Amino acid sequence: MMTTATQNLENDHVHILRLIGVMERITESRDPNLEHLETIVKVIREFADGLHHAKEEQLLFALMVKKGFSNESGPVAMMLHEHIMGRNYVKGMTDNILLFKQGERVALSTIYSNMLGYADLLKNHIRKENNVLFLMADKAFTPAEQELLMRDFAKVEDKRQNGHSKDDYVAMIDLLAAFIQPGSIPFETSQSELNQKPLHHEIRKSNQYNRISFIASIIILTGCGKNSRQPDDLTSEEIKGEEVAVLTFAPDVPPPITRDYATKMIVNLEVIEKEMEMMDGVKYNFWTFGGEVPGKFIRVREGDLVEFHLKNDPSSKLPHNIDLHAVTGPGGGAVSTFTAPGHETQFSFTALNPGLFIYHCANCTGWDAHCQWNVRLDPG
Repeated sequence: MMTTATQNLENDHVHILRLIGVMERITESRDPNLEHLETIVKVIREFADGLHHAKEEQLLFALMVKKGFSNESGPVAMMLHEHIMGRNYVKGMTDNILLFKQGERVALSTIYSNMLGYADLLKNHIRKENNVLFLMADKAFTPAEQELLMRDFAKVEDKRQNGHSKDDYVAMIDLLAAFIQPGSIPFETSQSELNQKPLHHEIRKSNQYNRISFIASIIILTGCGKNSRQPDDLTSEEIKGEEVAVLTFAPDVPPPITRDYATKMIVNLEVIEKEMEMMDGVKYNFWTFGGEVPGKFIRVREGDLVEFHLKNDPSSKLPHNIDLHAVTGPGGGAVSTFTAPGHETQFSFTALNPGLFIYHCANCTGWDAHCQWNVRLDPG
């Protein structure tokens, strides 16, 4: 039996993720069933957005704002912005399904690109809500507030969307899954497997060739020689032993790397929200990497397998992440490292390109509070 409002929303996420699985599967077809496409849009608009997002935007987020969270910056603002992004993808699907019905086959590729964009957005969005935002809400709400939210959620669910109940939409997803994924059985309401695993577990599961590289302050990537090396050569290089990276504050620089082989380099970095003096008589709440501004210097060798740990201090008011410009991957690791206060995320990447790189936070709602710092990658 569900006891909190966030558990109610996590249960909705189970069904939304299942619909996303159907969407991803249907994009593999060159001749999709038009009714299936229309049903997907209907379920998104009326269940995922009309019902689920109504509970979030009108009730959960509203209460969070009353408890002191901002709807102009921070996690609530980020989630609201992503809801709008999702609606734009759905509009793209809808407009092009109409063209597809009129015989314009070229519209199918645009339908699929919007479906896949929506799928990627929602999977990351749900991960952030389940593992960060909902934890913060549960910590802020009293039992009485949770109970009131649950009653208000029930009222929203009692209001039928175009004559359909929540169970009707779950049944629609079941039918779609049965058509698209033969052998699929109706999904019973339960906690999502995603909810039972912390974010860092999902990151560690990622394919070794899909590693994301992160940087803090300055990353120095040392190259392995005079001749340039191809990424395939680096990812296949034998990893020998492991080291814990030495991090330094400016003007100090980590010691040169003299070894001639790749190793597993463990990097530990913590985000700390800290009030410091910006200028005489002016104080500012900095989002720091390591507790100082500028942040820490990181040095690794080209070809190293870097195991990066990002912690968010328990005293932080907001979740934080990092965008490493030395990274080969989407957002420089920003999505994968969205870390709640008091939590830690972990990921691995292969250092590919020697040079001097900056890193910074990627919280678009409050970026100016973080300073940019550097990573150096030395040739191997």
